[in-house]
Amino acid sequence: MTTHIENEPHDKLLEEKGGGGFPTILILDADGNMIGRHVGERTVAEFDKRVAKAVAYLAAKKKAADGDKSAGIDVAIADLELGTVTAEEAKKKIAALGPPTPEQQAQLDGVLVNAEVTAVMTAAGKDKIAAGKKFAEMKTAGRIPSGYKETDTFYSRILDYAESEKDAKLFEEALGKLKEKFASNPNTKKFFEGKDAILQKLKSGK
Repeated sequence: MTTHIENEPHDKLLEEKGGGGFPTILILDADGNMIGRHVGERTVAEFDKRVAKAVAYLAAKKKAADGDKSAGIDVAIADLELGTVTAEEAKKKIAALGPPTPEQQAQLDGVLVNAEVTAVMTAAGKDKIAAGKKFAEMKTAGRIPSGYKETDTFYSRILDYAESEKDAKLFEEALGKLKEKFASNPNTKKFFEGKDAILQKLKSGK
């Protein structure tokens, strides 16, 4: 916590490091550069995974600096996932390094879809229905996000759109995906009860 503390010399640290709200959990290297962003369940196991990923990122950066092009591709994908480069910047870097492996391409495709979800939300602003319509189109095209936050946003906005269109089938599909990802969290119980009630109304034609 570095914000709004009297005499705190680094009051803007959260903003400078890319934090957008509380809680924000970032992993920084010895020079203060962000090398990991934790999104999702705040458990020891998940933290350990995030730290291991950050350590692997540092190792890839070292290899890339020594001329390893494959490691350079890994770094470009990781930078895109961290949000420190745009999709176009990442694509340009990768194109200059050579073709990615099938595994790297699959990872890149997933990260690009996550980035697209963020871009759609930014463009839509407060218009949840417009965002939901775009996400429904992405879903039909098979462009499904894999990120924790992006999955939540993607299917939640589809729920908004499906409700506005009185589309019970689409609403049920999106609700099912949200339950698969988040229903194990007891804090979501009330949310899902409310959405289940809406689904029943849609199915009954009310």
